[in-house]
Amino acid sequence: MILAIRSDSAEATIILADDDGEVIIQETWLAGRRLSQELLPKMKQLLENNSSSWNDITGLVAFEGPGSFTGLRIGLTTANAVAYSRQVPVVAAGGEDWLVDGASLIANGEGEQIALPVYGAEPNITRPKR
Repeated sequence: MILAIRSDSAEATIILADDDGEVIIQETWLAGRRLSQELLPKMKQLLENNSSSWNDITGLVAFEGPGSFTGLRIGLTTANAVAYSRQVPVVAAGGEDWLVDGASLIANGEGEQIALPVYGAEPNITRPKR
């Protein structure tokens, strides 16, 4: 079973999908600035709602962006941490078919050790005043 995370905007989505990327169950909520507090508990609840556990996860797919800098950072960091702790592959994927494409990469053994975000623009770093 694939666990997928999309956190590129204020609205976050977590998905449990089969190995082909077909959605089994999903939850979308307005996370806003609470994403870091709510993501893991929501993932745990989604697994329980499907009578599943962390042991049933065979891979993780995270939406890579472009999108919110902080949202992508939180979503991809969480995906990487869960994949590392469960010793399963993780993939970052984008576009309309991000979930199916990511599941295909995992099925083909092309999972990554670390999934990285695509922000869509260069960082706007302000210079110190002094």
